Amino acid sequence: MARGIDFKGIKTIVNYDFPQTTVQYIHRVGRTGRAGMWGKALTLITKHDLPYIRPIANIIKKSVYLI
Repeated sequence: MARGIDFKGIKTIVNYDFPQTTVQYIHRVGRTGRAGMWGKALTLITKHDLPYIRPIANIIKKSVYLI
């Protein structure tokens, strides 16, 4: 989806192709959880995506909130 497009009420997104940068990942998962709402993101990976996992995993660790 292009930047700036907002769909209200999206609670789950699925990344069928692995984002290659943290900026791409944040942009994609930002479609969920807008305006203080919670959302879920599922990202499918292959062995070809392994070089990109660590930076994105670090971003995920920093963003996790425990209730």
